[in-house]
Amino acid sequence: MKVREKGPKDQPWIEALLNARWGGGGKVIVHGEVFDAGSLSGLIAAERMGLATFSDPTRQGHGCSGAY
Repeated sequence: MKVREKGPKDQPWIEALLNARWGGGGKVIVHGEVFDAGSLSGLIAAERMGLATFSDPTRQGHGCSGAY
């Protein structure tokens, strides 16, 4: 299975997927901190078969989410 970084053309699909799977406008809460999962870095599996979002753990505040 091919995995690639998300790109600008993926954003509408990402937002729709996150809203469908997580609700709340793509907001997720990780360890008491709220993240806009759609604005995080992301990896897409196959032809939009799955999505993993994440932030850089070396920065202040970090988290991840997944949707498929």
